[in-house]
Amino acid sequence: MVTDSERLFAEQREERAERLHLGGSWENQLGSVLNLEDDGAGGLGGFYQSATGATTGASYPVRGFYNLSDSRPCRVIGFVVDWGVHHALTAWSGRYYPETDSIHATWLMTTSTTGEDEWRSTLVGQDLFRRSRPRSRDEVLERRKRWAKRMQQSLRRREALRVVNGPRPG
Repeated sequence: MVTDSERLFAEQREERAERLHLGGSWENQLGSVLNLEDDGAGGLGGFYQSATGATTGASYPVRGFYNLSDSRPCRVIGFVVDWGVHHALTAWSGRYYPETDSIHATWLMTTSTTGEDEWRSTLVGQDLFRRSRPRSRDEVLERRKRWAKRMQQSLRRREALRVVNGPRPG
């Protein structure tokens, strides 16, 4: 016979296992979408759709790994996106926090450059991914339109400041 405390412990274990599952759709602070498939053995696959830059809208393959420790408050995670014809790779390394169902990661994006431009071949940044619900194509397109509008407004403000303040010294 199973006691109430054993049943409760089993339910808590199942709930924690569900929270630690990394598969699903994740969205970062810029609206980029990371779709992951979790193989349950520490491997990740899927695709990434960037909401910014030259890669906006297309899907790119993701490969990654995470540690399997259930005894820690977070899981270590890392994944890489190959941007294909854009001759660049981005690698994210960070942690998954089950209590907030979020991934906090630092990224390095390296692009192919010529020798004289090598100094600017690698960019560094950080992302906060939160699990998201699947979006329809119309929702994604509407979100992109809003983002493009904000970018146009920002560029107009910059141009207005440059006209008022004059060109920056070189």
